[in-house]
Amino acid sequence: MIDKDSLLEGDGVTPERISKLWTLPFLTFVVLNLFLFMGFDTLLPILSLYLENNGSSEAEIGRIFSCFTVSAIMMRMLSVSLAARFGVLGLIRLGLLVCGGAVIAYWWVDTTPSAMIIRFLHGLGFGLASTLVTALASQIIPPVRLGEGMNYLGLGTTVTLAAGPFCGLWLKDNFGYLVMFLVVAGVYLTWNCLEL
Repeated sequence: MIDKDSLLEGDGVTPERISKLWTLPFLTFVVLNLFLFMGFDTLLPILSLYLENNGSSEAEIGRIFSCFTVSAIMMRMLSVSLAARFGVLGLIRLGLLVCGGAVIAYWWVDTTPSAMIIRFLHGLGFGLASTLVTALASQIIPPVRLGEGMNYLGLGTTVTLAAGPFCGLWLKDNFGYLVMFLVVAGVYLTWNCLEL
């Protein structure tokens, strides 16, 4: 059995700090992470339908979606060095701004190359914001509750995987593609107006 007192010795963590996982900054990052992935998961089934309706083949849709994955992975590898140079909060805001702009730009997609460019940019913004939100959240979690805190943070991605596609289909069926794109973009862009 782990001795709680031995965990506290020498690291400056008091019992009071251990109990304060659910602070306002941590809750803010949990909700931000939830909405970041909600936007991603809301678009996941709808964007392929939208592209198919605009004349893209299944192979082209696959290439369009792979652009997002490639750019998000690239940005995840670069985000730490960019954060050291430009600051974390500003880059999170930039990532959210790029995500919001890309989602709005999907409305004007008329060719496979234009969809690939927009999807690539969306992946850059998403990779930047999601990586840095997680990194910054890990810094405000008490060290002895890091595993617990990161699991709560990651729980949002599981919740949105279930709720996002439903919300996207509901928005598309009841209001159309444009409203769905505007709602998702609004979720991304609203966070730029809030104090992190």
